[in-house]
Amino acid sequence: MTTTTNKAQSALGTSEKIVSNALDFNALIDAQKRNVEAFNKAAKVISDSTRDLFTRQAALVQQSLSEGASVFQDVISSRDIQVALQKQLAYSQNLAQKASAASKESVEIGIKGANDAFSVLRARAEEGVTELNSLVKAAA
Repeated sequence: MTTTTNKAQSALGTSEKIVSNALDFNALIDAQKRNVEAFNKAAKVISDSTRDLFTRQAALVQQSLSEGASVFQDVISSRDIQVALQKQLAYSQNLAQKASAASKESVEIGIKGANDAFSVLRARAEEGVTELNSLVKAAA
């Protein structure tokens, strides 16, 4: 039984030597560096997308506040209650339409950012598979 164990350990040691001699560890390290770079690039894409989304939402809020203040001034300065109510109703309907469009735009910005980040990672994964295949072929 000891002989079998010794043979197994010897075979394992030999296979480890073959693998360490055959594989280019510098190439593996370089590949991992490129993986980290790809993740950093994807994170930047997501960060930029998030910044664009928040910037757009802030602009929409500012625009809504400005329009709301203008409508409020028109309503309180109006002497006719019917005209004031019509202005409020028109503003509310317009606001609902703009909110719907803004929601759609926000979703599109988010989807674009996610797709762009995924594309970066997918491209690196494809490169990684090609690199790994090349390393294995070179080691064989």
